[in-house]
Amino acid sequence: MVSPTGSILPNTAPADFTLTKTTSAKSTDSFTQQLISALDGYLGDSANSSNVEIDIRSTPSQVSGGRQFIVTVKNTDPAAAPLSAPATALSPSASPGASTARASDGITQPYDNPTDAYWAMQPHEVQALRDISDDTQRAEAASELAYKGFAIDVPIMVWKWDPLVTMELRKSAGYTWVPSAMQAPVQVAPGLSFPGLPGYDPKNPPPGSIKVTTDFATGTLHPDPMMKDWVEG
Repeated sequence: MVSPTGSILPNTAPADFTLTKTTSAKSTDSFTQQLISALDGYLGDSANSSNVEIDIRSTPSQVSGGRQFIVTVKNTDPAAAPLSAPATALSPSASPGASTARASDGITQPYDNPTDAYWAMQPHEVQALRDISDDTQRAEAASELAYKGFAIDVPIMVWKWDPLVTMELRKSAGYTWVPSAMQAPVQVAPGLSFPGLPGYDPKNPPPGSIKVTTDFATGTLHPDPMMKDWVEG
């Protein structure tokens, strides 16, 4: 986590500025350099002073085994008017383009795992299915949502299959889309044909069908344990 404790100036880029790194832990050096580079890029777009000082200090986090970084950004020109910098949460495990969650304080953070990221992509009405423990009640609620026009991925949302493993299996079988609940099932698998039956067209998904993708898993903090077992098994 990064806590901004100083201020910077907006608008035009500075000619140069001083970067001060006070953390000495070797395990955090790499991330600290990445953080300096990220702040360097931000200041290059948003500051107008050539006298900007950045101080990064690594301290123990409240999370067991974790670290937090206290960042102080100062303008050393006493004549400049300060403007608070926007807070940005960064961690050594975060990566650009990661699946992210919007926290209550407005800071964007990566999702913990692919399953959380998958469900967070769904409408709030559909997300509620995840919390229904009774199989019959969950199936009934999913049916009602499907009738209302929501896309329902039955194996994942009703049968509670692992999202990432399910999508990977579909991709490996040649699927680019699968039908939502209440839609006609696929009669012939991709790459096969049968007289009198419509073939699977990967380039023309029916309206309302479900896209086969694993994009939701990109950048999550932890891997999918079921995916690991499936690959290694």
